[in-house]
Amino acid sequence: MRIFLTGIDGFAGRHLTALLAAEGHDVVGSSLEPAEVTGAGRVWRVDVRDPDAVEAAIGEARPDALVHLAAQTSVAAAFGRPGETFAVNAMGTLHVLEACRQAGVGRVLVVTSSEVYGRRAATD
Repeated sequence: MRIFLTGIDGFAGRHLTALLAAEGHDVVGSSLEPAEVTGAGRVWRVDVRDPDAVEAAIGEARPDALVHLAAQTSVAAAFGRPGETFAVNAMGTLHVLEACRQAGVGRVLVVTSSEVYGRRAATD
């Protein structure tokens, strides 16, 4: 199976690439900066805030599945730069999902964190 990972060069992306490649999958992906990732067949330089670039990379890759890992992951940075964080995390996700729809990607996993649920009261 050909699997595309956005944010392939991040902590989770590098580990997931190694695992998927070891299992025999064809792993490709995108990164904000030029990157070489062990196990990846190709890495496109893509900013998820650019819908045309996202669509071009996913369209060219023709993946069977996509794992969306590209995001602003620092909560402190998110609060410090809320507009940029929204552009990356919300609009970037929209661009990835729309590109997947256009390319006919059959499976998509959007990875987030527990921060999406907001403050929770402590439980016993």
